[in-house]
Amino acid sequence: MTESLAIAAARGSVAVARVVRGPAERVGEAVFVRADGTSVGDFADPVLEAMAGAQAKAFLEARRTGTIDISPEEGSPGTAAGARSLSG
Repeated sequence: MTESLAIAAARGSVAVARVVRGPAERVGEAVFVRADGTSVGDFADPVLEAMAGAQAKAFLEARRTGTIDISPEEGSPGTAAGARSLSG
């Protein structure tokens, strides 16, 4: 994980999207998102990764932190059955 963060941060600011609630096999996974939208790491779920990446980039641009719920089954951020909480 530290190596991934170093790689991501080598190009400037980086946001971290981490699964903090959801399926046990996903909790703790992280994606590091750069200001240009590129990322290091993956969630092994392309829909979740795309949604989390977009939200992490928005957090980075706003220079803020927070926790959001994302439900790939719903197709958009929000709290729903099966949602995964991400900390950014």
